[in-house]
Amino acid sequence: MASFFIFDTQSFLNHYSTIFTMAALERMTGIDQRQISCYSSVLRRPRKAQIAKFNSAIRVLSQELSQIEFR
Repeated sequence: MASFFIFDTQSFLNHYSTIFTMAALERMTGIDQRQISCYSSVLRRPRKAQIAKFNSAIRVLSQELSQIEFR
C-alpha cells in the first residue's frame, strides 16, 4: 500500500515555501505568482481547475526527480 500526503493548497504552499518560489510555481503550473500568493494566504481558495494544475505540476516534477541517478 502506497503512502501519500494530502494537503490543501494553502498548507502545501506554506509547507514548501522554502523549496518552491512563487516564480518556480508559476513556471510549473502556469498560474500567475500573484494568484499563487493569494492561495498561500487566506485571501482566496483555488478553483478545481487550478488545483488540478498544481496536482499535475507536482506529479510531473516527482516523475522527473524519480528518474535522476547520480554517479
